[in-house]
Amino acid sequence: MNLDSVLELKAILSAEFMPRAAESIWTRMYARVMHSNVPPSIGLGVAPRGEGDYALAVRIQDPALEKNPLVEQLSQRAKGEVDIRVVGLPRISESGACHPPQRPVGIGCSTGHVH
Repeated sequence: MNLDSVLELKAILSAEFMPRAAESIWTRMYARVMHSNVPPSIGLGVAPRGEGDYALAVRIQDPALEKNPLVEQLSQRAKGEVDIRVVGLPRISESGACHPPQRPVGIGCSTGHVH
């Protein structure tokens, strides 16, 4: 599938199947980290498949969602051109990933905090 087609399909499916997801992504992420009873979610994007070829990226947080009817509908609407991956739940590092100070600064480290 070409890039324009995937982007158009993603926009259509996002509006149709997940109207509240974009509005509440930060609320859901915060709630998931703070309270483990928030249900896992599904995200849509674009996945490269080769030179000039793209697929609808479907990212799920729980392996059980692979059999979810919504994921199957998304796959059918994309005519099977989907890249489904389990990404897991966001986690906060218990050890404080950037302490002691890290040089050079690593991915995920804050430069705005002084200890």
